[in-house]
Amino acid sequence: MTFVDLNTPLCKGYNCNLRDRCYRYLTEPRYLQQYLTPPPIKNGKCDYFIDNDRAIMSYDGGDTLFLRRGDFND
Repeated sequence: MTFVDLNTPLCKGYNCNLRDRCYRYLTEPRYLQQYLTPPPIKNGKCDYFIDNDRAIMSYDGGDTLFLRRGDFND
């Protein structure tokens, strides 16, 4: 699992074979969103890749932590 928040820089995914699974590419941008520029692809690998299926979104709203669906094994 990877914890991410609203300040996680996103990626435009140019020439990236991982973008269809990457949180940084698939997430809807916010107003004034930060981006990784240029995309950090080297030899087909990315040190900043976040698997979208394993990303856990956290919001700092006081004492509340909101997690994405599927984060618990009940």
